[in-house]
Amino acid sequence: MDLKEFRDRVYYRTINLDQTFREAKRELEKAMLLHHMAKSKGNITKASKSLGLSRPTLYEKIDKYKIKF
Repeated sequence: MDLKEFRDRVYYRTINLDQTFREAKRELEKAMLLHHMAKSKGNITKASKSLGLSRPTLYEKIDKYKIKF
């Protein structure tokens, strides 16, 4: 999923309470990553600071969720 698709589909979506905790946590984490990447206009340093993550950790999560920017 890329940033445009996130803005179009995910950002305003409500939480699905019929999913498992693990699925909800994963969805929230991905939504937060996409939000902060969009907010920082793809700047990894700014996004990692606003998320409170190290840059290497943010890169790992971007890879994990296959985020394109």
